[in-house]
Amino acid sequence: PSWACCVIAGGALRGVGHYSLSEKADRPTFVTMADAGGVDHGRDAKVAESVVAPAGGGDDGAAAGGAGNADDAIEGVDGFKDADDADPGKDGRVGVPIRRAVFISASALASNWRSVPRATMHKALFFFGSKRRWLFPADEEERKEARAQPGRYHLMDKGFLALVAQKDARGEVHFLKRDDLAYERYPGPEDAAAYARASAWLQGLGYAPLRLDDEWWAAHGKGARHAAAVVRNYRCGFHEYDEVTALLAASDERLTPIHRWRSGVRV
Repeated sequence: PSWACCVIAGGALRGVGHYSLSEKADRPTFVTMADAGGVDHGRDAKVAESVVAPAGGGDDGAAAGGAGNADDAIEGVDGFKDADDADPGKDGRVGVPIRRAVFISASALASNWRSVPRATMHKALFFFGSKRRWLFPADEEERKEARAQPGRYHLMDKGFLALVAQKDARGEVHFLKRDDLAYERYPGPEDAAAYARASAWLQGLGYAPLRLDDEWWAAHGKGARHAAAVVRNYRCGFHEYDEVTALLAASDERLTPIHRWRSGVRV
């Protein structure tokens, strides 16, 4: 089949704060980039201060963190390392990536991120279908664009945003949509290079490249319609949850894609 997909250069990396993920802490702690000595990837101090705040609800609680807390840590998770003393991306053997949860929805995770065990969250990857600037708008124009999205990004818990910012600074977050993508409404314009960028991100962390092979999906997909849906999704740069889940699971068995967190999931 023929596919009409466009290619435009990617947007700038942004980060705004620091969230302490150490299991040793009794409570999560939040500090600004200046306090942490980190790099804000082009954001000024005012942006960092506006995002980093003690854990709590959003502006009106609509997108606040869900019930539960991070103290329900899974014990004995293979390869888990405290944030204070180890690289969270290795399992003790040089160059060997660990098993990780890959959360694929920012809005779904924002609603119950506090219920995810700390060990799971510490090593998790975030592969969001949004733009980075929807979570971290720099000016009124970007805030207006973020408010127009159904994800209710402008109401997200500041503690959750600080967590995303810290993991973004560690290279553990990927936003599928470029900040300069002319997106107005679902499903938005096509971007043929979107999943090549996502694949490069995962390879940089030591994982296998994404299976962006039409013939492989034709042979191994769950029927012709399923294969065609996965191929269309990655060819056009969309972020349909079922198709993203299938793609990640088929690409590397060490990655566990999660749309909505449920207690009892072991990663």
